[in-house]
Amino acid sequence: VEGGCPLSGFAGDAPRLTDAARACYTRGVAGYLDRLERTLAAEGSADARRDALAVFSQMIGALVLSRAIAGTDPALADEILDAGRRTLVGQPDDPTVPA
Repeated sequence: VEGGCPLSGFAGDAPRLTDAARACYTRGVAGYLDRLERTLAAEGSADARRDALAVFSQMIGALVLSRAIAGTDPALADEILDAGRRTLVGQPDDPTVPA
């Protein structure tokens, strides 16, 4: 958590931040989405923007949920992260997933 993603770390707090802080957070989200969209487009995504939004939302959601319960149920927290990872990148033995 200490070295984790600030985009997920501030997701729940963003609505309560100052206008300037929310604008900064929004720029960070938009920048990350733009980079992810370019990456997905380069990999041949038919709708890179939609896919970037979906992937990003899934990543942030898994992190937020996992962090929320990590102190009381670390096994479930790890399970959430593992399920999210497997959904986004495939199974470890999937030949289409890069090593």
